[in-house]
This record gives sequence, structure tokens and C-alpha cells, in this order.
Amino acid sequence: MKNLFLAFFVAFIFSGCSKEYALQNFDLSTHREASEISFESRKLLNDDGSVAIMLSCLYLNDVYKDAFGGDEYFYISLYAKDSDVYLSAALNGEDEIEDLESLGIKLNSTLPIKIIQLPRENDFSKLLDINNNWSKNYVVIFKESENLKLDLSFSYKDKKANVLYDKDY
Repeated sequence: MKNLFLAFFVAFIFSGCSKEYALQNFDLSTHREASEISFESRKLLNDDGSVAIMLSCLYLNDVYKDAFGGDEYFYISLYAKDSDVYLSAALNGEDEIEDLESLGIKLNSTLPIKIIQLPRENDFSKLLDINNNWSKNYVVIFKESENLKLDLSFSYKDKKANVLYDKDY
């Protein structure tokens, strides 16, 4: 009886501690919520198991449904320990990468039509919590794919990673 009274008393005390649901004020914008669903991350490892490249991607067509016409847009944040992974190609005045093969990125085995390097702080970095000083950020644009399965592949030397997306339209 004493234990039952003690349990009831403890439950009564703690029931008054929270009058609101803990996640009541937790609200994501529609774009932020869609970006959390679409976000994918991959690591490419060295032979010794250490991380050589970290790749974080976001399929922007899932986040901004009607913003991009028909082309496929991806936001990619890339971290590499070896600086030669980053672009060997010269950038033109608008930060557009002219050597489209320099990043080794393909969508369903096709090269992008445009790669744009973004500053560290940009509109898309606010969608994800991966904003840091050591990564490079890109918008990678591909021609519209007829395939409903999108295979975004990244390769560097003998290292490869794939991220799969489903088009929902």
C-alpha cells in the first residue's frame, strides 16, 4: 500500500510539470520538411577505412515542385580530404563550371548540363544543417529524365557512390 501511494504521489507531481505537448512548437516549413525527406549522404572510404569524400545531396525538384521546369536539379555539398577532388576546371565569371566531368557526377549515366558552385552561405544551405567551412557547395543540373528512378552517381579515381531517388510525378 505504501508503494502504491508513493507511485501515485510521484505520478501526480510529474503530471503538473508539463502542461503542453513537448513538440507543440516544433514546426518545419514545407520546404524544410521536404528537404529532410529528400536529403541523402554518402561516404567514400580509403583502403584503410578512413573517409576520403563525404557527399551530401538534395533533390531540389522534390523540395521546390514547380520551380525548375523539366530539368533535374540537385544541391550537392562535397567534402574531400584531398584538395584535388575539388574542381580542377576554371570557373567563369558566374561560377559556372566549364569542365562538366571534373566532379565525376552523373544522373542515370548522363553528364550534367550545368554545374554552378555556390558560396558557403546560400539559399539551399538553409534547408539542411550541413553548412561548414570545409565543404564545397554546388547546384548540378541535368536534362529532364524520362526514367522515374534517378541514379545520381559520383566517382573519383576508384571510389564510387550512388544515391537513388524516385520521381513522384
